[in-house]
Amino acid sequence: MKPMNRIEPDLLRAVAAQSGGEVQRQLWFALRVLVRRPSARGARSSDPSAEAVLGALEAQPTDLRAAVALSESLEARADDDADFAAALHRWLAEASDGDVPNIAVHNVVNGGVFHGPVIQGRDMSNILFSASPDEGR
Repeated sequence: MKPMNRIEPDLLRAVAAQSGGEVQRQLWFALRVLVRRPSARGARSSDPSAEAVLGALEAQPTDLRAAVALSESLEARADDDADFAAALHRWLAEASDGDVPNIAVHNVVNGGVFHGPVIQGRDMSNILFSASPDEGR
């Protein structure tokens, strides 16, 4: 099986927040079931560290460290367990379909001197910027 794509911590935080209503509640429930499912090899019933991080993220959905730890745990398990990886891919496809609202982003620009526009944003793609040489210099 091909290596697992990175699981974005912000996606996990957004789903953990469950602020989007029923869709997010269902996604969070499905992730909890997935984390607790027995491994295909039967070596253990589930990953206790992933369950602990899942609980921490559920208690504090804005905790980036918990989201990163859960992401890494899920990716590691997916690398070791093809059945888990397939189920996680399905979960990610559902979670990434656009129904999960993003967690707020706070951009800050400070320090330095800026000569021209400062552009900030999130989730941008296919953006092109062009500038003509500064004729006044």
